[in-house]
Amino acid sequence: MNVQDNFAFMKDLAIQGLQHKGVYDDEWYQNQLEEELKVIEKTKLEDFFLQTAYICALIDDAGIFRGPARGSCLASVICYGLNITKIPPKEHDLSFARFLNETRAMTSLPDIDTDVSSDMRDEVISLIIDEFGQEYCAQVSTRIPYSPKMALKALTRMSGGNFDEINKITLQLADDEDYKDNEAVQAFLQRNPFVRDNLEDMIGLLKAYGKHPGAVIIFDKPLWNYTSVIKLKGNTIIANTGVECESQGFLKNDTLSVKVLDIQRDCLKIIDDPNVKLPYDFDDPKVFETICKDPLGIFQLEKGAGRQAVSLIQPSNFNEMVATISLIRPGARNNGMDQQYADYKFGRKKPVYLDERLKTILGKTQGLMIFQEDIMAVARELAGMSDLETDHLRRAISKKKKQEFDKSKKDFLSGCKKNNVDEKVANELWSNMEKSSDYSFNRSHAVGYAALGYQSAWLKTYYPLEFAVAMLIHVDESEKRVEILQMIKDSEAQLCNPNVNKSRLHTYIDDNNIYMGFDLVDSMSVKSSEAIIEERTANGDFTSFDDFCARVPPRKCNKRIKENLVWAGAFDDIPVTDEE
Repeated sequence: MNVQDNFAFMKDLAIQGLQHKGVYDDEWYQNQLEEELKVIEKTKLEDFFLQTAYICALIDDAGIFRGPARGSCLASVICYGLNITKIPPKEHDLSFARFLNETRAMTSLPDIDTDVSSDMRDEVISLIIDEFGQEYCAQVSTRIPYSPKMALKALTRMSGGNFDEINKITLQLADDEDYKDNEAVQAFLQRNPFVRDNLEDMIGLLKAYGKHPGAVIIFDKPLWNYTSVIKLKGNTIIANTGVECESQGFLKNDTLSVKVLDIQRDCLKIIDDPNVKLPYDFDDPKVFETICKDPLGIFQLEKGAGRQAVSLIQPSNFNEMVATISLIRPGARNNGMDQQYADYKFGRKKPVYLDERLKTILGKTQGLMIFQEDIMAVARELAGMSDLETDHLRRAISKKKKQEFDKSKKDFLSGCKKNNVDEKVANELWSNMEKSSDYSFNRSHAVGYAALGYQSAWLKTYYPLEFAVAMLIHVDESEKRVEILQMIKDSEAQLCNPNVNKSRLHTYIDDNNIYMGFDLVDSMSVKSSEAIIEERTANGDFTSFDDFCARVPPRKCNKRIKENLVWAGAFDDIPVTDEE
């Protein structure tokens, strides 16, 4: 199959996908599809899209839980038709030019990341390598350079110096601390001239190779025709880093692990109803009530900055949720954008629109340029710039390279003049766009994050106990576990202590009872839990504490674990006697 055949094949597959999803008859989708096809044909990237779609199909066919989308590719109708992404792009004001355009393809290749549940990423990598063959694909390497700490230790070993001394010193040296300002390090260097004289030369040198956790590159010929390789723990790895591979024109597929997907997947397993599927219509008022009441378990919003933003903004629809996720970024918060957005939303202040046309462009964001796509939209509508030109402008503003910056400013002001924008307004708009580039977020990223958060909130709204149990399986932080357990206690369900005769490795639901898992007991390992469960399954319930001690050997369940089980109430339903 030649390149032209591949392009036609990709187009047919995308159309079939859009028809299957019931959107192909929409004129917007047809027009957008044609625009994207023109760019992909010119950039000759059809094989990359086909390859990525094939990998997504492999993941789905293997029953591995995959996220709805990540990043700029969300804007692509082609990606939606090929089922690389699952969120309809029309409703979310996204820019395909932000993802891919002719000029960008010459300097920066498109980036499509695939989210999977965190405990299945290695399986996905193996799946890809097995499918395409070990001769044709491999993971990308990372390079671990000598840090000042590493170099100090290594040179001390080489010189036969006092390693215990330098080890104690470096333990107290912060990673971001300049060793030149550390008195203990300087004193040590004065006594060890070999270390002192070679330290600067060693810092930054290659110490070891590592393996990129998710990046894989697939070639059409055996990979050693294109790149050098190394062996790392028995695996063949591309010697070049991801950045180097991109500069060589190699397109990498990134598989990223996202823990929220583990929780969603296990929640659906606990619900155990094939008719229950995660929603892709993000408009249920009850879900936003859940988020505003308590964002515990809601992706991107459950921690400090997210909680504060939810309390401040009280998102009541998906657009406000997308904005909230963007406004928790440090740049936006430092500029007071979150407070400004809330003031405009609740009518404490009125948004200022320098031009009436901005109401249509920025109405969903309370008149603020929160997203990079907002900057592009303003340039497109008020300065008459093309999608390609608006992406150039976005990058010129953010990178502030003088030549590009000056040209973009000139083009923007000239375009505004042609579109009857007052000169003073045009200059003020440029100033606002320049400022917003310091904190504006990629809307496509925000929509992807918000989709994950909304779906979690939907599960929490309609299946709160199942969602709480799924969270307990995957949460390690003790404070968060306490919050989840309190959430269960506040429900009508009966929260039961760990129980040696009823508990499993993880917390589970039995009718209206929720039995806490052995994994919630301090110091309990998986092996200890399995030993208890296997013995109970093989020979029946434990009849007393002595019976438990006799049947579960100390090497599998030591004294400390037994004490912790007692304190957790795991023997409360059976007689407890003193251990012999």
